Amino acid sequence: MPPGRKDHTQLRPLHLVRHPSHPGPPAAALSAPRIIAVGSPFGTDRLGWEVAEWLRSGHLLTLAPPPEILCCDRPGPRLLELLSGVNLAFILDAMSAGLAPGTVRCLNTDELDGEDVRFSSHGFGLVSTLALGRALRMLPPRLHVLGIEGGEGTMPDVRSAAESAARLIMALADGRRAG
Repeated sequence: MPPGRKDHTQLRPLHLVRHPSHPGPPAAALSAPRIIAVGSPFGTDRLGWEVAEWLRSGHLLTLAPPPEILCCDRPGPRLLELLSGVNLAFILDAMSAGLAPGTVRCLNTDELDGEDVRFSSHGFGLVSTLALGRALRMLPPRLHVLGIEGGEGTMPDVRSAAESAARLIMALADGRRAG
């Protein structure tokens, strides 16, 4: 009997034996998509949260594995921590781009730099945080920002915006670029 085996003469099931230097599949490849709604509880800035709550209730999303849905109050750079460990992430946020209230627009991180869209009026906002994450190579491989137009002082139809967001999320999760 080899040294160190003592009385452990039973064979182990083969599926438990791995090459010692193989780490297995990356955790991000196995993770569920993550949907992160950012904003605040005030006015139209809570629009991303409202859409996330509607999606959380099971409407229209049929992703497998089911997405993890989070709501965050003005996370700033902490958003980078929330984006870690996933392969696919979506950020929902109210935006002000002069579009019709309730319009959902999808932007990837490369498109955010040159856009005339305001996502935050709070300190270290979404665009700054994502620029930092890109510089530090901390962003997921597939990250999409869904901006929901808030309008001036009025809440747009949350259900309509949520349905548009769900269609975009499903298309992007399947690898299609939705227009």
